Amino acid sequence: MGMEGAVLRKGEDGILSWDGKANPESYVNYFETEYMKQALEHYAAEANKWITTMTCPEYVKKATEALESEAKKADHLLEQDSMALYMSNLEKVIICDHSQELVEKEHTGAGKMIEQKRNEELKALIQLLRRKPETFKPVLEKLYNYVTSRGKAIQQDKAVTEDPIEYTKKLMELKKEMDQLVEEGCDMEMKFVTENDKAFTFILADFSPSAKFLAIYIDHLMRQGLKGFEAKADEIITGAFSLYKLLRPKDAFTEHHTVSTPHFITLLETFWRETVAEDFNFRRVRRNLHF
Repeated sequence: MGMEGAVLRKGEDGILSWDGKANPESYVNYFETEYMKQALEHYAAEANKWITTMTCPEYVKKATEALESEAKKADHLLEQDSMALYMSNLEKVIICDHSQELVEKEHTGAGKMIEQKRNEELKALIQLLRRKPETFKPVLEKLYNYVTSRGKAIQQDKAVTEDPIEYTKKLMELKKEMDQLVEEGCDMEMKFVTENDKAFTFILADFSPSAKFLAIYIDHLMRQGLKGFEAKADEIITGAFSLYKLLRPKDAFTEHHTVSTPHFITLLETFWRETVAEDFNFRRVRRNLHF
């Protein structure tokens, strides 16, 4: 804080301190404004160098370190309101101004992270972009396009699409794989959870027999039970329900279910409402389904 008539005094404990009349205008004019201006110019130049010479993970690491370092400095040097403004402008310079190019880096960007399941790198990217959520858009597009392309590949495999059980299993496996990526790589950011579900909703709708095949698969579970698959019972039940809840509309499903299928779905929906996902009572479900 600027002062008028500032005098340096030495206290009884030997510590030196400035004494005088506070002058906020002086502080703003002679220190704060110039500090922020020079810092932003410096990081704008640095970010321009980073984006041209570094891989995506390297840029993310450098940007994160710079923002954390500047936040600590600003906490000591700037007033609270000024600090918030400074950090917002700094995040724009480091994140927003280069987010599209960063995400699109050919061999190390978000697309490759998703495709190659480089979850730690993807998580660091998401945590950086989370400071400016509007920069999520290109990564969301990468996720949606990857998931739908994988679904399309399943639907173009004639051997799979001729077998309702195999087709449904393949979709369940893909859903589990992508749910894991969203959890571990996207840090469970809700925008990515929603985008993942949106992609699977499209996949199910894009292949008209999907609802019918899911009904056949669930009927198969009800008739065969899970004898010999007890260790994977929770996974199988979750997989079936994770697809069912994304059917839009569910009319096609109800047209093909058997008498036992609604019982399965009703139980799952009831228990899902009663408990949060991590406390989902699978033992109770299996007991009621006689698995």
